[in-house]
Amino acid sequence: MERLSWDEVCAKYPNQWVVLAEADWVQDTDEEFGTALVLGHYMTRNDASSGLETLSADFSELACFYAATNRRHDQPLRAVRRVDRRAGTQS
Repeated sequence: MERLSWDEVCAKYPNQWVVLAEADWVQDTDEEFGTALVLGHYMTRNDASSGLETLSADFSELACFYAATNRRHDQPLRAVRRVDRRAGTQS
C-alpha cells in the first residue's frame, strides 16, 4: 500500500478502478481528497466492488474511483461507493 495524491493515482493506474482508504478529505460532502492509501486497482467495476467487500473489515472508510486519464481537472471525481464504518453509512 502506498499513499498517493489523485494525480499520482491517475498516472500510476490509468483507466483503472482504484480502492482507496484513509483519505484526507478536503470536505466531508464531496469526493475531493489530498492523499489516500491505494489498497487495490482493478480493470473492471465489478472487480473493484468485490475488492471493497473484501477490504471493508480492515478500514473504517473506503472509496472507489475510476482513474480516467481523460478527465479534465475541473470535473468532479465520481465515487462508486464510499463506506464510513464509524458513521455506519454508505453513499
